[in-house]
Amino acid sequence: MRKSNLLMILVILTLFSCSTGRVVVLDNSKEEPIELIPFEVVGKGALFGAGEEGISESRGTIISYLEWIDLKKKMNSVNNISDNFSEGTLNFEEEMVLFCFDQVRGSGGYEVEIIDVFERKERLEVIIKYTRPSEMAPSVLTQPFCIVKLPRTDKDVVFKEKE
Repeated sequence: MRKSNLLMILVILTLFSCSTGRVVVLDNSKEEPIELIPFEVVGKGALFGAGEEGISESRGTIISYLEWIDLKKKMNSVNNISDNFSEGTLNFEEEMVLFCFDQVRGSGGYEVEIIDVFERKERLEVIIKYTRPSEMAPSVLTQPFCIVKLPRTDKDVVFKEKE
């Protein structure tokens, strides 16, 4: 299994050097082509409201301006978090937002990150990486999150943790 992962990484790196702007990889386990989808991080960090924002551990998509405003309103209900977002102008006719909120943690140092988005024939696969503190961390309640934007699709979105 490690050899196939290494082979897939080498193929991806090789294809990145091509000038097509698209990266297509053949998934050897299913003979299904997959495409690496570019995305832009809108916001990454942690909420500090001890869960008072009312956002549970969750992953999902936002496809409308009203949903986006509602999420930002919840996130800002205790601390003004969205001031540091780099969303630019979101055009929900052409773009969508993916989000991942971790559970409320008893200390700092935890992180969640969307590291890859792959397009398969019938779905998008979003790969998430969770990181624990590597050393002593402050005793403060935090809730890590990551929010990205990418080209809009009508395909189902499946979130998977990095193995």
